Amino acid sequence: MIDLTRNRRKIFAFTGLFVLLLAAVLLFLPPEISPALGGGVGLEYRIHAVFNDEEEQQLAESSLIQTASDTLGLSVEGSLVPSSAQENLWLLQLRLDPTDEIPYDDFQDLTYALISSFPGWTFQTTAGISQSRGTAVRSTVDYLLCLIVLLGISALYLLLRCRRLQSSPAAAAGMLGILFSLLGMCALSALVGVVFDFSTILAALSLVVFAVYDITAIFAAMERHPADSAADWAMALRAAQQERGRGLMVNTLMVSAVLLSITVGAYHSDMTALTAFSFPLTAGLAFALYAGLALVPLLWYEFRFGRESRMEPDPAE
Repeated sequence: MIDLTRNRRKIFAFTGLFVLLLAAVLLFLPPEISPALGGGVGLEYRIHAVFNDEEEQQLAESSLIQTASDTLGLSVEGSLVPSSAQENLWLLQLRLDPTDEIPYDDFQDLTYALISSFPGWTFQTTAGISQSRGTAVRSTVDYLLCLIVLLGISALYLLLRCRRLQSSPAAAAGMLGILFSLLGMCALSALVGVVFDFSTILAALSLVVFAVYDITAIFAAMERHPADSAADWAMALRAAQQERGRGLMVNTLMVSAVLLSITVGAYHSDMTALTAFSFPLTAGLAFALYAGLALVPLLWYEFRFGRESRMEPDPAE
């Protein structure tokens, strides 16, 4: 195994340039949002209202549909049906053409237009049923919150797990490695035109788990080697890379081969959601392997010994 600590700053420089390239890809080739997010086939509202007779209910139905059509500027069909859950509770179901897209701002405008046009009625969107952008945005935010929570758990795990390595440098390096893996996953997926969907967020959640496993494997191997000084830790890092590197590469290749076959099959079967999961995870695993084997332990080494190594000759030399 190549001694990476000796040239770690060159590795950081090349990695930094690569990160800028990945960021540029996302900036100039932003990911395409799946039609399941951007194109709506249905909007549903809960409405609390009192109607004296069926004729008044039908008049309200036509007025609601017309208001929705005028606000969105699209052809809208729909119905206003009573809910069995509660008296005076109605379900407004608006149906759109599957090819139409509803930006989130338009969805908000529709909600505000309905509220202002029918004072005295209470409108509530039905989350989890509508396939419009409005519900999708809330659902995506929920997934992103799960991702943030998982990142926090990962940082806490590294803080508790890597005490002999000094927890703070290990956790900081681990988070940077995970974020690098997520950036690479998203940029490469956007570059090849993979449509982003809920499945992509699920792939990101899975990638965090794989990345933490790779990082912990190297850190655990380092802790098994006695070390006190920077030179000893450099030797421990080399030994850990030799000890766990081949196993991590084999595991990553096996999982990647399965995911790649799933990607090819899903692509030819026009299964967009499955492709949006398998390909990003496949791409992310490669970045996670590099982060676990090289980037994260080198960042940890720099965080812990970088100041003294800048004042003295590199202990690995």
